[in-house]
This record gives sequence, C-alpha cells and structure tokens, in this order.
Amino acid sequence: MKFFSKKGKKGDSSTTAAKPVVLLAGLGDTGKTTLIYQLATGELVTTIPTEGFNCETITLKKGKPVDVYDIGGSDPVRSQWDRVLSGIPSPTALLWVVDSHEAESLSSSKEALEQLRTTIGASTPTLVVRSKMDMASDNSATIFEQVTAGLGLADGTPVVGTQIGKDPAEVKKWIIQQATT
Repeated sequence: MKFFSKKGKKGDSSTTAAKPVVLLAGLGDTGKTTLIYQLATGELVTTIPTEGFNCETITLKKGKPVDVYDIGGSDPVRSQWDRVLSGIPSPTALLWVVDSHEAESLSSSKEALEQLRTTIGASTPTLVVRSKMDMASDNSATIFEQVTAGLGLADGTPVVGTQIGKDPAEVKKWIIQQATT
C-alpha cells in the first residue's frame, strides 16, 4: 500500500501548512473520492477505492486554496489511519461521509468517527455528509434522523446531503466558512 504522496510528512516545511487543510473521511465505499473530485473539478468522475490518501487543492472564493485530503475508509486502511495521518498536515476541518442508503453501517461509522476525532482532536470542526441521497429509499428527514442518532451527534455537528452528479454546494459553503475563520 502507498500511504504517502509528494506533499511531504506532517510538520515538514515543504508541506502547504499555510493553506487550510480539510480531511475527508468515512467508511469504505461511501463516496469520498467522488466528492473530492466533484469539489475539485465540478465533474462526476469514475473512481476506484482509495488506499492511503488522495489530495486535491480546491480554490474557493477570491482564489483562496484549500487542500482536501481524502483518506481511504476500507477496514485494512482504517487500521492504518494513524500511519496515513502522519503523512499529511494536521486538518483544520473534517468532512465525515456516510452512505445514505446503508443505515446498517452507522454503528461502525460512529466507532470510526470517534476513533478519528480522538486522533485529530475532538474540537476539529466537523461536517457530516450524507452521500448518495438520490439512491436512498427513505425520505430525507428519516435519513437525517437515522444519521444523527446512529452517529450519536448530540454536539450540534451539522449534517448535509449530497446526490451523485449534483453540485455539493452546501459542502463548499461549509468549507469556505471553515477556511475563513
């Protein structure tokens, strides 16, 4: 498995430390890589499961760049998250992706989210993204309630939904808010 990109190691002066860093994470096959490329290019692209991480720089309003790191979420990669995270700058924000039509994975997602927030800091601003809303059989309100309850989100963590091939405008808006605070 390849865990490190050309961005350098955490704390290395060659990294883009001046740029805000958003960590994009979640269980495997939740749509993280699709989301990062939608954010970066505005297009829907075919992806393969991530081993290690991907990094894309997205440009926000007024040309402000933000590095978004997409870390793999499959079981073998999650067991290596500490190692993967040592190869990227400390995140200033976290996007946690949950597959909207797989409610049965919420308990595993909750455990993984808690593990990650312990590693990166529980105070790291977090946005939960319900991906694949167009594929879910329940209505949006039901899915929102399932995700909120299933992840134990009693701390006011915001939750938004995305659809395959649609502009993730709410995600972009949240990233802009985090990058300018």
